[in-house]
Amino acid sequence: MTEQRVYWQDVLDKLMLEEDAPTSKALARWQNRYPQYRNNLRSFFESWAARRTAAEGPDRDPIDEEKLSRRGFEFAMSMLRRQGRIVDLAPAADVKPFDQLVLTAVYLLRGRGDDMAVTDKVSAMRREEADLGAVFESLGRLQRNACIRPWNSDPKTEPGGVSKRYFTLMLAGEHALAEARVTSRVVAAALGDFA
Repeated sequence: MTEQRVYWQDVLDKLMLEEDAPTSKALARWQNRYPQYRNNLRSFFESWAARRTAAEGPDRDPIDEEKLSRRGFEFAMSMLRRQGRIVDLAPAADVKPFDQLVLTAVYLLRGRGDDMAVTDKVSAMRREEADLGAVFESLGRLQRNACIRPWNSDPKTEPGGVSKRYFTLMLAGEHALAEARVTSRVVAAALGDFA
């Protein structure tokens, strides 16, 4: 009958499934079972016992899970606020009727509206030409209220190789748009199925 070779990793796998703690009785039992790994088992049990003692040692401070969770949550929220992903919502009453039209234009242009495209879209909604200066002022107010965010395009993607400043809607802007849709017939008509 041929003797089947037992590998060290297989012995360790069995050991970890069967033993709860690195006791001297367990070591003796495993050394009797696998005498070819007698020294390896002794070394393994010594290091296992040392790691276990260090993990359960008296100089370990108890972990305050609630405090740790609270600090992690506060850090994540402050990071999201710095990135502009969380903003305090401005009441819709703070968004003037003309600003509502500009906000609607920014939404309809899906983040690809520069100041001229926004002006053209507002003009189309009003069915009269909008003043470019008034649109600039409105874009500034909406940006200060965190309703929109400007972003600069990559010059390589623009005709003429010149970067453009586009505007995109933020969460506060979506909130203001939802309110404006209820109060403005022009905005409601332009938004259609906006939720």
